[in-house]
Amino acid sequence: MSKNAASIPTPKLRGLVVDDDGLVIGILEDFVVNGGRLSDVVKNEAGVCEERREKWAKQIREAVALLHEIDVVWGDGKPENVLVESGSDNCYLVDFGGS
Repeated sequence: MSKNAASIPTPKLRGLVVDDDGLVIGILEDFVVNGGRLSDVVKNEAGVCEERREKWAKQIREAVALLHEIDVVWGDGKPENVLVESGSDNCYLVDFGGS
């Protein structure tokens, strides 16, 4: 099942780059100006509260599910490839090079 990226209800994914055959070859996401890698945030902050961890886990699950709906696999899923935006505290998946 493939969906038009514009119909996916998320502020993170903005669009898809497709080739002439309709194969997804890239994605367009919001630019995260101020933030850091999830692995660094967890390591550098003295204890991340459960509420924040649950929020991030939910956002990551939803983003991965939406990607799977459009037949995109995040092949390098790890904390180093999740950005946490400072202002909103929202998670963004990055590094789809091996997907």
